Amino acid sequence: MAPLAASASGLIAVTTPGDDKASLLTVIDAERRVMSVYGIDRETGRISLLSVRRFQWDLEMTEFNGDRPLPQEIRALMPSR
Repeated sequence: MAPLAASASGLIAVTTPGDDKASLLTVIDAERRVMSVYGIDRETGRISLLSVRRFQWDLEMTEFNGDRPLPQEIRALMPSR
């Protein structure tokens, strides 16, 4: 099953299957740059908040946990303008 996404009022919601017992719902507030992840129990429908993260500073990084060549290494190989 492919993830489903929807957007309304500046919120983006993405569903993914998760494991055998639960589906995952990720809600992204693009304006506030915050994301929340919820687990939805398939049998009971119970919703549990699993994680919340403000990702504003994540987006300021030029790299993280990447493989070589790193962005600055590629930039150093480019002719100067």
